[in-house]
This record gives sequence, structure tokens and C-alpha cells, in this order.
Amino acid sequence: MIDYNDFLRFLDKSKSEYNTLYPAKHVVSNEHGFVAYDIGKDTIWLWQLYGDGKYWYEYLSNECKRLGLRGIRGTTKRNPKAWNKRFNTKIIGYIIEAEINVSE
Repeated sequence: MIDYNDFLRFLDKSKSEYNTLYPAKHVVSNEHGFVAYDIGKDTIWLWQLYGDGKYWYEYLSNECKRLGLRGIRGTTKRNPKAWNKRFNTKIIGYIIEAEINVSE
């Protein structure tokens, strides 16, 4: 396991616009990357994942079973068809964004 400060340095180094730490439970592993998630009423909400997707999918699936949850939800900036094919996911909605010019 890496410590929290190393994790923060990794996120900063990733240059991702989504490198914000969400208020989530973090699980970090040197071998498999990291995952950040919350436990909701009936699902796990996946905030960030980096590294071995198969490992983290199995990890989160086992967490769902252990906690009696019905599934995993998350978002992606990549093509969701790849997720659908690899992890048998389905699209249940869309995220939209509107930029607001605060100087107007």
C-alpha cells in the first residue's frame, strides 16, 4: 500500500482534470493501481479507478456481495461500449455540463 501523500502526488502527476479527491473511501495498491468509491443505499458509486480494471471490478463485486448491494455505478470519459463489452455494463443515463462565465 502507498501512503496518502504518495497518492496525492500520483494524482497531481496524472495531469487529469478529474484529479480531485472525492469524499470517498480509498483503496490503494501498488500492484493494481487505485480505486476510490462510496457505498450508497443499494450500490457502490465508483468515483475513480486507475490500473488493473479486472482486479478492481472483482474487488468491487466482492464488496457488493459482502454488503448485500445490487451493483456498481460510475462514469467514464472513454467510450462506454468498451465497458459494456468487458464488464457487462449498461448505460443508464448521461452526464451533461454547462460552463458558466462568472465574469458576465
